[in-house]
Amino acid sequence: MLNLARAAILAGVTLATPALSETITLENAIALALNQAPEADANAARLEALRAARAQAGVSPNPTVELYGENLLGTGQNRFVDGAEITASYAQTIERGGKREARVTLASREIDVAEAEALVQRLDIAQRVQTAYVEAMTAQAMVEVTSEQLRLARALEVEVNRRVQEARDPLFAGTRAATRVAEAQVDFDLAEHARSAALTRLAALWDSSSEDLTVDNDAFFELGTSGDLQSRPSVADLRVYEARVRRAEAAIELERARRVQDPTVRGGVRYLNQSREFALVVGASIPLGRNDTNRANIARAIAERRQAEANIEVARVARLRAVRLAHERVEETRLEATAILQRVYPGAQRTLEQVREGFARGGFRHVDIDEAQTRLGVVRERIVDAAAEYHRARVELDRLTGRFAAPLPLEENR
Repeated sequence: MLNLARAAILAGVTLATPALSETITLENAIALALNQAPEADANAARLEALRAARAQAGVSPNPTVELYGENLLGTGQNRFVDGAEITASYAQTIERGGKREARVTLASREIDVAEAEALVQRLDIAQRVQTAYVEAMTAQAMVEVTSEQLRLARALEVEVNRRVQEARDPLFAGTRAATRVAEAQVDFDLAEHARSAALTRLAALWDSSSEDLTVDNDAFFELGTSGDLQSRPSVADLRVYEARVRRAEAAIELERARRVQDPTVRGGVRYLNQSREFALVVGASIPLGRNDTNRANIARAIAERRQAEANIEVARVARLRAVRLAHERVEETRLEATAILQRVYPGAQRTLEQVREGFARGGFRHVDIDEAQTRLGVVRERIVDAAAEYHRARVELDRLTGRFAAPLPLEENR
């Protein structure tokens, strides 16, 4: 497939990439973009904040030191400070119902959600890079197609001018051939501009320059086989929904724990000024769970869990359907590209060769060669278009199946 496709595009002529250029693979491009993505810093800061919140969630309530006086002013025996009583006490609220453990668990589930969403974000970045890479490969292939058409037009112009000078063809034939060269030159210049723009957009994804940058265009014609394709949805997307369900379950446990009332115990010393004596004092306070039993918050948390569980099924069904459709689109575009390469291109190429041979023997006109060359150029453009559609479909399928979920070598060595 690769050799036939390259032959269809180049036809033995290489006029594509500048010298001393740096060829970058798709995997390296994705790794560079991920290393430079500002989303990575944002995710790191988010996780740092959530870990700090988890540490804070495990902290017990602060104790309270109380100091108060009684009978500081009065009459008779309690005049001025004679009957004063000074009490100093230490109070501590005791959490019951597993509140601390529930807070820590909920904070941990928040971290799980953040990590799952960071992986999905990674796949989205990889999809953007892969899309830009495909556009760069397509633009490069069109440069090769137009360069070959320019070469053929120039060769025909030379032959037509020779025949015009020999008075074997009319003068307008030379003008027509020169016009075809000018048209091919314009197509080539536009293709080079499109390639430069595509490489600029690609390099911008890792904040770099596209100067002397090229893509691995051999990969453009590697359409693979059906066995190379993944057909199962990425676990990364569903993992987000699963993490949200676990977070909702932790929220239920926390709301249930908050239903339990927390007592406060006190202990201290009281000083009686009149008798110069000390006394030990103790006490406790227990809120009555009469009005606020946290029932509505528990119901809300349970409803949110049901919603999260329903979202898992919705996402699973939607992704299964999307993967099947993307898989079919990849196969459809692969069949189209293969059919054009194997069944249309050989005939167009053979037609041009036969017309050239007949023209050399005087059996055809230059118009016949021009028509055969134009038809061959159209076939080559169809090959590029079909291959580009295949890779665009592959981008969607790779995103849905999580092809780039695992770290790439350039990321591991940064």
